[in-house]
Amino acid sequence: MNCARCDKPIKGTSETIPIHSASGAAEVVVHPVHCPASRKQTAPDGPVR
Repeated sequence: MNCARCDKPIKGTSETIPIHSASGAAEVVVHPVHCPASRKQTAPDGPVR
């Protein structure tokens, strides 16, 4: 099982957090201690053609 924040495997205990979105309610599994979020590109890099 991978952490929803950092996408690394969870070894040992985990924490389940409820989330609410337009698609409906769900629960995600994360590390019990805060971990940094993985880097993701959120906007195009450069001019749009």
